[in-house]
Amino acid sequence: MRITAEIERRGAWLFRWRSLLPLAVLALFAIDLSQLKAPFASTTFHEGWEFVCLLISIVGLFVR
Repeated sequence: MRITAEIERRGAWLFRWRSLLPLAVLALFAIDLSQLKAPFASTTFHEGWEFVCLLISIVGLFVR
C-alpha cells in the first residue's frame, strides 16, 4: 500500500502545479530554441520537418 500512497501523493503534487509546470517547460524550450541550428545546414529541410511534426500533432489532437 505504500506505493499507492506515493503515487497519490505525486499525483496530487502534479495536479496542484498543473498550470505552472508548462511555463517552466516553455522556458526551458525557449532557451534550447535559441541555440537551434538547421539540420544538415538546410533550412528547407528543417521547415519541412516542422510542418510534418505539426501535422502529426494536429492529427493526434483530432484523434483524441
